[in-house]
Amino acid sequence: MKAAAERVVGSAEGDPSFGAAPRARPGPRAASAVLQPTPPVADVLATRPSGVRARLEVYLVRVSALVVLFFLVCAFFPVIVAPYRATDMLSDAILVAPNWRHLCGTDQFGRDVFSLIVYGARQSLLVTFCATVVASAAGAFLGLLSGYAGGWVDMVVMRIIDMWMAIPSILLAIAVCTALGPSLPTLVLAVGVALIPRYARVLRAQALAVRVRSYIEAARVSGASHAAILRRHVLPQCLGPILVLATLGAGWSILIGSGLSFLGFGVNEERPDWGYLVSEGRSYLTVAWWTVTCPGLAIAALVVSVNLLGDALRGALAPRSSGT
Repeated sequence: MKAAAERVVGSAEGDPSFGAAPRARPGPRAASAVLQPTPPVADVLATRPSGVRARLEVYLVRVSALVVLFFLVCAFFPVIVAPYRATDMLSDAILVAPNWRHLCGTDQFGRDVFSLIVYGARQSLLVTFCATVVASAAGAFLGLLSGYAGGWVDMVVMRIIDMWMAIPSILLAIAVCTALGPSLPTLVLAVGVALIPRYARVLRAQALAVRVRSYIEAARVSGASHAAILRRHVLPQCLGPILVLATLGAGWSILIGSGLSFLGFGVNEERPDWGYLVSEGRSYLTVAWWTVTCPGLAIAALVVSVNLLGDALRGALAPRSSGT
């Protein structure tokens, strides 16, 4: 007993906390604060620019809308925007560099390049719009038919689409223009045919997701025909993807149409489109860079603007999670 008491006294003398008041235990809030790790500085900095990024995206969408609106005004009312007519040839202003009188300079015939771009917007946008309508209509028909029917119909249509997509778009468009001859309807058909597989693949996936829903089964049990189900139930569910694809596909239509005109398969009228302007100016690229650069910038500005609007539309129509 005496030895045990001595051991207790020795431990008390060696422990400075012996006999002191008991420490208060941390509450649940303090414990959670202690256990919660401090977020890294990189994560904190990464979350800060979210508002800046959102404002930048809104700004880019607004600028893109203004660019598209400007070219639409050029297409419908070129006389208001263009300082000269497309057929005006100034003999005293041949290959003049850009200045205040000629914003984009003049070409080898003395024509104002800016006026040519303004007047050429009509044909470029006309080909883009018509080709997008043709591609979206035909691609939607093939995609919805393949996805809704399934079975051997789906297999046959998709194998044809796969072979279709194996051919580069520009080569397929050149083949169509070569077979039918250069004309505006041929140019529209060539661009539309080259873009059909893009719509067919996406809309087939959409139709596959829609056809297994309960209201499709209910419509089928109630005696509705397949055509009525496609028209009343499947197609309305696919209008959003069709609209987004049409907006994004317009950029491809502009590029393919301009490429065909550049290669000489377009319509060379008094008001040539932008691709033909680039083709005309390439011979004078070393002495008059503006004859190629300005039409090329117009093509790039319209394509980028349309793609940005398409991305914004896709984000607006995309389904949002319940947690956001």
